[in-house]
Amino acid sequence: MTDDAAARAKRRLGAYQQAIAQNVRRNAILEAASQVLLRLGWILKNETIVVAGFIHHLSGSPYALSVQPILSRICPFLPQLFVAGRVGALRRKKPFLLFAMLVYTLSWGLLAGIVFLVPGLSKALLLVIFLSAYTLFRLSQGFTMLARKTLEGKLIPADRRIMDACDDELPVFKARGVTFGIIICHDSSFPEIAATMAWKGARIIFSPHYNAIRRDAMDDHRIRVRNNHVGIAAHYGVVVARSNVVGYWPDEDRYGYGDSAIFAPNGAPLAEAGLFAEKLITADVAACLGPSPWRNRQELRPAILRQLHDAAMAALKANA
Repeated sequence: MTDDAAARAKRRLGAYQQAIAQNVRRNAILEAASQVLLRLGWILKNETIVVAGFIHHLSGSPYALSVQPILSRICPFLPQLFVAGRVGALRRKKPFLLFAMLVYTLSWGLLAGIVFLVPGLSKALLLVIFLSAYTLFRLSQGFTMLARKTLEGKLIPADRRIMDACDDELPVFKARGVTFGIIICHDSSFPEIAATMAWKGARIIFSPHYNAIRRDAMDDHRIRVRNNHVGIAAHYGVVVARSNVVGYWPDEDRYGYGDSAIFAPNGAPLAEAGLFAEKLITADVAACLGPSPWRNRQELRPAILRQLHDAAMAALKANA
């Protein structure tokens, strides 16, 4: 490469990086919105319930049911195994991604069209059509994942895609006169996060989870996480509403055990869904939102809080 060509390439790269830096927030928001929309649609095809129920309706055979999890695991990884290099070498990846996403969505549209527009098909034929459409869907999922991750790596810099580089603010929100905070999943293992929100005036802490835990570790995890939430409620005098998924992932023998619950400021459960139960639970917490004795901490002098800060920072620095 000549010096002129190298200089031109360097200028193009600089302009490219500048454009990325200017649009990284927009790209991140659009990517997040895309993932939210995708997951909302994913709920409607819940594979452990909806898809399995549909196959059972068409066949009732355990052998037919066993085909779906095999396809769901093998097909998405075939593109990554055989064409990852070719996709990575594409000069423009956006057209490839758009095509893959189109097939990704049209596979279900094709199936729906056949079901509604061609009545009277036998269940056996419908089963073949469904499994074919499902195979196409899972293959296109692999192509979509491949192209999306390649583009994401270019459009959203790595240091903006990891938790360490995220905004460390712990905001609280207010609605209908009630101040609340939100912790997500593993956040509940760090009481300092909930404590910060309580100091900021939160009276309710919402704690959504997605726990898919191995069979051998599930019960220990359940006890620890439940006690974490009881402790947050009782120690900081807040209502804690914790939700968790219910499901089974056979490829890794992982369980979503549920155990969603709402805890009063004394740690007692106000409502519980129970283990392995999908259930909408509610609780009237108005009586729990009065003046909080937790904040009447005159004995907790500023010098003690300063020692807590200094000791925590020293320990983190020592273990870095």
